[in-house]
Amino acid sequence: MLKYSGNELFASLSPLVNTMLSSRVELGMYPAKPRPEALEAHDQVAEAIWKGEPDLDREAMTRIVDEVWTTTEQA
Repeated sequence: MLKYSGNELFASLSPLVNTMLSSRVELGMYPAKPRPEALEAHDQVAEAIWKGEPDLDREAMTRIVDEVWTTTEQA
């Protein structure tokens, strides 16, 4: 989504996000079963993009990023 967002800044973050996701898997920091709240947040991001609702997208992405940050801090 970042790469195809039409926003150069977001597109430039795509490799970083890819590295973070891959690293979480390799280091065993990615849950075997996602929490329902995480799944809900990802669903909200997709819905917000589809509906063109940036405020809802921002809120859901903030929850996702906060969860990743918390998880990586605990490691």
